[in-house]
Amino acid sequence: MRAKLATLLFTSAVCTVAASAALGQPLTQPTSSTDGQTAAATAPTYFDQVEEDWELVVLTPDPVAVGPQVTTCMGPSAGPATTFVAFDLNYHEFPSFFPGGMQLQVWSGGQLAGTASQGIAVLNTPGERITWTQQMILGGGNIIYDINNGKSVTWGDFGQGLWLSVSYPSPVISLAGYDPDVSAARSGVSWESNHVKSLTLVRVRYYALGQLVWTDTNPRVVFTSDAAQTDEGGQP
Repeated sequence: MRAKLATLLFTSAVCTVAASAALGQPLTQPTSSTDGQTAAATAPTYFDQVEEDWELVVLTPDPVAVGPQVTTCMGPSAGPATTFVAFDLNYHEFPSFFPGGMQLQVWSGGQLAGTASQGIAVLNTPGERITWTQQMILGGGNIIYDINNGKSVTWGDFGQGLWLSVSYPSPVISLAGYDPDVSAARSGVSWESNHVKSLTLVRVRYYALGQLVWTDTNPRVVFTSDAAQTDEGGQP
């Protein structure tokens, strides 16, 4: 299983999961608003902090096969050689495969540069809705990446910048190269997608010097699955 997941997630140092593309799921184009009001059609030219709000809705989990398994990816720019962070849910990938829980992985130049983990429970609640915020902050020549405000039945409250937090050096002076559509495109369900109802990048917030400057409220649907078409015990 570990080899299968590594192939799906980390080929050419880019975290690309093909599940949504294979199903023909279109990614919606970004719109913009700030606290519900009309704003510019694009993100600000300078910002040093980005927050992504995510939602995962599970259909009927498969604890025996440790399914489903989900990964999101987030980085400061869209280039294939860019250092990025992968967030795995319902499994640990390194130093060896371990079922359940969550793990952050920093990838740079095709090499694993760091990890952080929390929890060991395996998804086992039908209809579970899991929400969390991925935060990326630039400062002092480093990028700090945290999972915050995590809510779930399986893991309770998770993240909060304590267990699921990593940092790495970066030469960038702005996060202007960040693109939420790239985050969505590189994220997906890597194992037993038929046990997932939806995975969505719900909204994105941009900050400069600690101040909220723009909110993109357009949801990006990464994966959806009709419960009526679910094949019990099947694999994606």
